[in-house]
Amino acid sequence: MVFMVIAILSPMIANEKPFYCKYEGENYYPIFNDMLGKFNLAKPYEGLVGVDWLSQEFESILRAPIPYSETTQDKLNASYKSPLGAQNIKENRKRHLLGTDKLGRDILAGLIHGTRSAMMIGIFSMLIAGFIGIVIGTIAGYFGDDQVVLSLPSVFLLLLAFFFSLVYAFVFPYVNNYGNINAGIYLLKGLVISGCLFFIFLYIGNVLNRHFAFKKNIAIPIDLMVMRFIEMFNAIPGLFLLLSLLALIKTQSIASIIVIIGILSWTNIARFVRAEFLKIRSMDYIKSARLQGISSAKILFIHGLPNAITPVLITLSFGVSAAILAEASLSFLGLGLAQEQVTWGSLLNESRSYFSAWWLAIFPGIAIFLTILAFNIIGEKLTEILNPKI
Repeated sequence: MVFMVIAILSPMIANEKPFYCKYEGENYYPIFNDMLGKFNLAKPYEGLVGVDWLSQEFESILRAPIPYSETTQDKLNASYKSPLGAQNIKENRKRHLLGTDKLGRDILAGLIHGTRSAMMIGIFSMLIAGFIGIVIGTIAGYFGDDQVVLSLPSVFLLLLAFFFSLVYAFVFPYVNNYGNINAGIYLLKGLVISGCLFFIFLYIGNVLNRHFAFKKNIAIPIDLMVMRFIEMFNAIPGLFLLLSLLALIKTQSIASIIVIIGILSWTNIARFVRAEFLKIRSMDYIKSARLQGISSAKILFIHGLPNAITPVLITLSFGVSAAILAEASLSFLGLGLAQEQVTWGSLLNESRSYFSAWWLAIFPGIAIFLTILAFNIIGEKLTEILNPKI
């Protein structure tokens, strides 16, 4: 909760702009104005254009606790000022408590604003992974290898839909937007249309079955196909897949990192959900629901999924820490977000160029360690609560 509060309130905790200032007889509220401006609810103050927030004298002012933002360059304290050494400051309130980097950016401000990036990447990427894993695991576990029986025309139409899905979801976006796929939007759009194609072709197959009597039906081994696909997916090194997807993106952003990590993190969730559904589908209440003629969709979402969701919560908790560590690793290697985006990993990356600046490695490393430790403890406690027999 501490990390979440820091992430949400980071513009109010570390900001070179003040909460309130009086300049040339006018009252201004720069921090709140910037926050409202992101939602187009306020316009920038014309009277403060070009003002140097660090050196400008105001008639009255109320600053943030840390008077620096993550991109503020204090030129008087550039070239790696140690938190324990001498700093060129006029008042102690403007001291860089955790030191500065080569450009004079405050490390504490970078850690505070990096918390928002870490929380967004960890939580939202796991929401994407959870959605994909739950859908695929539910389908594989509930239908198994013998519950879906289709006629030959339906099978042919589904194979045709699969072919067009691959072309539209992966080939067209790459050809038409080579090196310029923005945050995976084209890929997601292709996947959505792919799903629509499957349902449309499946509906056409059902219509043909109602009007024509086909003698031979084929049982589709959905569970087998899903498990073989997961095994193939896991056989490829995760870092290799991550770098391959990043190579398709011209400019990395938080959204693109979230989408990519989410797409690569669903397999364990799908396997847990599948295992739960294999156990649940043989229970009496599921059999009773089928005998009453309740639709498969209603059985899945009302009777089955609420009882199979338990292991997902545990996996998501551990997955958040893994996603944060993945982003930090990419930024450490210089392959993560854009250079102007300050993250914990980018601070660690900068420490490689100047080994004497120990504070660039120690403090981001502690932040990453504490965050991962927190989410891992949450995962362990969820395991104890939701699985008391363990």
